[in-house]
Amino acid sequence: MNTTLEKNISSILSKLGRIEEAVVKDEVESLDDVLQRAQPPPVDFPWMTLKTVSFITLTTGLAYNLSDEVIRLETLNQVPQQLSTKFMLIPRHGQVELIHFFFANTHKWFPLLDEWTYLTHCELVLQSPLSNSADSALLLMVLALGAHVSHTTLAVEQGTEYFYRAQSILASVIADPGLIAVQCLILCSVYLGYMCRPLQSYQYLSTASMKLRTLMLCARSRVNSDLEEAERRAYWTLLILESEYCVQLDLVDTGIINADEQVRLPSFDDAQIENAYTPLGHDCTTEPDQFAYFLAEITMRRSLDRCRDPLTLGHKRKDTENRFAPIVARELETQLQKWHEHLPSSIAFDLEDLDTSVQNVFSLFLRAQYYVCFCTIFWPSLVQAIRKETSTNLEDVSTYKRFFESYIHFMSSISALLKHQTPLEWTLRASVFSVSVAALKARQSGKFDHVLPYGLDDTLRDALPLIRRNEEPDLSLRFCSDILGKLIDQWQMSVNVMIT
Repeated sequence: MNTTLEKNISSILSKLGRIEEAVVKDEVESLDDVLQRAQPPPVDFPWMTLKTVSFITLTTGLAYNLSDEVIRLETLNQVPQQLSTKFMLIPRHGQVELIHFFFANTHKWFPLLDEWTYLTHCELVLQSPLSNSADSALLLMVLALGAHVSHTTLAVEQGTEYFYRAQSILASVIADPGLIAVQCLILCSVYLGYMCRPLQSYQYLSTASMKLRTLMLCARSRVNSDLEEAERRAYWTLLILESEYCVQLDLVDTGIINADEQVRLPSFDDAQIENAYTPLGHDCTTEPDQFAYFLAEITMRRSLDRCRDPLTLGHKRKDTENRFAPIVARELETQLQKWHEHLPSSIAFDLEDLDTSVQNVFSLFLRAQYYVCFCTIFWPSLVQAIRKETSTNLEDVSTYKRFFESYIHFMSSISALLKHQTPLEWTLRASVFSVSVAALKARQSGKFDHVLPYGLDDTLRDALPLIRRNEEPDLSLRFCSDILGKLIDQWQMSVNVMIT
């Protein structure tokens, strides 16, 4: 009986096995056909970023992840915690002056706080001794940033002491569940952004992002589950800053961008701008154009994030090549042009005029991003031509030319922008490196000689001083500058050989 049962079971299992094998075979083939028809672009497409190995290999010949090397160098380049034993706050009138500098020069980049509301609250904080509270840490960071942009050596040194003091109480700040702790961590990141410390800056950002996401989860239990105005400002500031660093470097993704469709834009109540006199006795420094800039920057960041994967169409899996998707590029180009057309006059910029001296810092920053976005849009077309042994596609000649023209406009904007203090200086200089090595590779390929615009060679040579800073130590940017310098030397030598 048992033997018969075992034979029957064995026969059934054998038949099921053959059926399963046939089904799996058909299913795999079917999935394979689907993947071949709708395969996303390979992850190794050479996008113009430090973390894209195929890009670094294509443009420099170095077959490794430049992002890993930058992170390693930045690990050696940490800003130490060196709190003076003689630390003391400067007199009240000096503190008020630094707070004014903060709102006039730093806060305009990321209007995280409502100026009038904060200064009203700040009067109470200034009347109390410093503690390990988030309020004290936020005040210290406002003072540190105000001192850093004050352009006086003594104040900058004092600002460093404020920053170290804020760092010393960060354990208490991180334990604080409120929004003030998030704002304090963001300002720590902004301060390190001014110091060109991308890794340390991002560490504060990632902590702030996790705390804000917790606050966002708590917001669901409210009667009105929408985020408060201050929470929305913090969210969009974090999204912009994180995106800037994560584009170039291979950093841990906090997932903050996943909520960008659910979080409303900041409203910026204009009624507060009309307060001509602040509680601390200074005229209100908040101007309408900084709100317009912040909203325009949010839109631009979204455009930059869309400028990659859709621009290439993957072939079948056995073919690792990509081909340029001109229809997607045209749509992105149209969106960028509409974005530019709708900029308010206070931050609008001329598309063709290379004289950037008359433009304000907001316009220069948006102009630089506008043209680097165009470089990103047109880059896949050039990659396709560089990789082919045949001549360039006549239909794409306009695209090739516009890439080089956009590069020249981008560099002219960056050159003027870096004369100002910006909290994103490291990412700007890193972008100069990545776009310049791409333009140099295209220039050296000989495929585009018939479309090279006037001034391209001089622009390439001028890239080096825009990457390296004068301050020491500055290991990662110096490393990138050395790479580009060697590539330019090799190019110049080949040009000289051809001439002789």
